[in-house]
Formats: sequence, structure tokens, C-alpha cells
Amino acid sequence: MWILLIVGSIVVGLVVLTLAGAVLTRYVVRTPPFRDADGRPVAGSVAEFRWLQLGGCSQAVLIRGRSVENPVLLFLHAGPGFPEMGLCRNVNAALEDHYVVVHWDQRGTGKSYSPFIRPETMTLDQVVQDAHELTQYLQRRFGTDRIVLVGHSWGAGLGPVLAARHPDDYSALVCMGQPVVPLESDRLSYGYTLERARVEGNARAVKELERIDGYWRLEGKAYVSGMMTQKRWVQRFGGALYGQQSMSPLIRRMLSREVTVFDIPVAQLGSSFSLRTLAPVAYRINLLEEVPELRMPYVLIQGRHDVNTYPSLVEEYFEVLRAPAKQAHWLENSAHFPHLEEPGEYHRIMVEEVPAVIAEHTRR
Repeated sequence: MWILLIVGSIVVGLVVLTLAGAVLTRYVVRTPPFRDADGRPVAGSVAEFRWLQLGGCSQAVLIRGRSVENPVLLFLHAGPGFPEMGLCRNVNAALEDHYVVVHWDQRGTGKSYSPFIRPETMTLDQVVQDAHELTQYLQRRFGTDRIVLVGHSWGAGLGPVLAARHPDDYSALVCMGQPVVPLESDRLSYGYTLERARVEGNARAVKELERIDGYWRLEGKAYVSGMMTQKRWVQRFGGALYGQQSMSPLIRRMLSREVTVFDIPVAQLGSSFSLRTLAPVAYRINLLEEVPELRMPYVLIQGRHDVNTYPSLVEEYFEVLRAPAKQAHWLENSAHFPHLEEPGEYHRIMVEEVPAVIAEHTRR
């Protein structure tokens, strides 16, 4: 009896401590300033974390750049429900020397998760509206007409829809791990994964995958459950991180000065909430039909070994998409996370290729 009381007290104490930490980190988040060689803050730099009301919902935004005169870059993270603020701060911080980099935890994701968010507000249209309101805020804040838009995975599905609806707000669209037609991509990825399981003689994988055959035709929880099973085996066979059988190399780098251990349980709740409410709707995007044309340059950065978003669909979309300028960069040592797997090449493209294609388009 006493043991149960002690264990129960410890569990309750840990829950209270975690919740208290989550509340505390919401109000005391700090991001380090840019400093010169003498340790003084760099004049004209920006380094701030703030909460913005977007679509009537408080959402977390991190803004960092060595110079406010540099172009503004808005990063749309993966998911729905997969925050990348800490990951990109750890791996892609070099871009802050060339852009004012904006990381945003979308509605229901990461720091922006709240149990008070109404599930009926978790729609593609609402997230697009949130992104547009954030864009307008950044335009006013930094006195710029156009912003560089970068989307990864789910963000690369959201990005084209946002750019097509508000073409005058963005100077270029950069997409990575792009889910062109997510349900068709799931079907093709499923076939690849099942074949790999059979070739390797992995009886457990074959059994689990055969059990979810056709999950992309299902609705709601059944779809999400099947999708997560399939994605887990994609990871096991190296289609998420090239040469890796799990996400551990990324998970170890998710924490930063801005994202602490207290954010983890909140992020997990947000991931579950976003997948349950937004994924079944968002994954029915069809970019081939819905966004056949863009009015700004389009740059594709795709991992050669990515089977999370199936390569044949990505190639088809690049070929048929009408845009004033297009570039495709296939990274040979990456799968679904090229910006994190080959950050050097990603930075080069963002610093050299993207500004050049924007300048060429502007001169026309």
C-alpha cells in the first residue's frame, strides 16, 4: 500500500513538474543575441522569440538574423505536427547570416499547442490564413514586399497553396520532401516498403504492412494509424534518413536554447492532436490539380533516397508545374530531410542559387 502511494506521489509530482515547466518555458523563452568579436550585440541584428495572435490563436514565432536588411525567410515545418525550430537552430543556424530566418510553430504544433484549440479550426484553409497573417506581420515589421518561402514535407504541401493564393507576397518558393499527392505517394511508398520487407525477409514488417494494405483509402483514425505504421517501416528501411534505421540522429538534436526538455510533452500532445485533426484533411491535397502554376520562382531540394514522398510524383510535379523559373537539386546523400542531412549543400543553394534565381526573375 505504501509503495503504491509513494509511486503514485512520484508520478503526480513528475506530471506537475512537467506541466509547470511547460508553462514556465512559454513565458521565459530566450534566444541569444548576435554578438561581435568583442562580445557586444551586433547593431541592426534581430534575435527574438514572441507570441503572435494568428487567426485568433496564440502561436510561437522565432525571428533571427544578423542584419534586418537581409531578405526575410519564412520556414514552414513538417507534419502536420512536427516542429523543427530546435532542429533548424542547431543545424541550419548559418542561414541567419544571410537571411532574417523565421521559424513558426503552426497552430496545434510544438509550443503553439493548447488544449483549448478547437478541433474544427484545424483545417488547411485556417493554417493558410494563419501563415498569411504571419506574412503580413513580417512585411510590416521589416518593410519588405516579398518573402522567401521555404517548406519541408507537410510544409512543402502547404507552401504551394499559400504561394498560389497570395502570389504577390513571396519572391520564391523552396520545397523539400514535397508531398505532391500525399495519398498516391503513400500508396507508392507502401508498395516499395512492402517489397523491401519481403526481400529482406522481415516477417514482422511484412505482417504489419499486409495488415494495413489500402489504408490510404480509409478515413480519420484508421488512416492515421495505417500511415504511421507505414512511415515507421519507411524509417526502418532508410527512406526517412539516408543510411539510418530510426529518427534518433534527429531526435538528439531537437533541443536548443529556444526548445527545452519541458517542451517535449507539449510537442507530443501537439503532434497527436495535429495528426488526428489536420492530417486526414491535409493529406488530401493534390498539387497537380490544385496548384498547376506559380507566379514566382520555384526551387526543389529533394533527397535522392526519399521514399517518404515518392520521387516519381516529385519529378512529375516539377516537370508540369508552370513557373517563371524552376530549379531542381537532388541531394545524393539525403532522404526526407535534405536540409538536416546535407546542411552544407542546402546552405549553398539557399545562399547562392535562390538569390540568383530571384534576381534573374526580377530583372525580367
